[in-house]
Amino acid sequence: MPQNTILKITQVKSSIGYAPKAKRTMIALGLKRIHHSIEKPDTPELRGMLRVVDLLVKVVKCNTNMIKVKDITVVIFTTLKLF
Repeated sequence: MPQNTILKITQVKSSIGYAPKAKRTMIALGLKRIHHSIEKPDTPELRGMLRVVDLLVKVVKCNTNMIKVKDITVVIFTTLKLF
């Protein structure tokens, strides 16, 4: 996994009625409500958490490219659908 890969995770379904493990995983990810999005670095630990809640979330892979323009760092996101 490249160092500069970021995953954008969006909750698309409620965790009501799902296993307690899935509910705890959603809380650990920091997702609080439907259509709430977070961005986290791509790690094996995060991939394991996403496998538990794959029915509840949408994951998009964002490759960040850092460009330095007049002492200002600009981040360009290239989005790819992951799941």
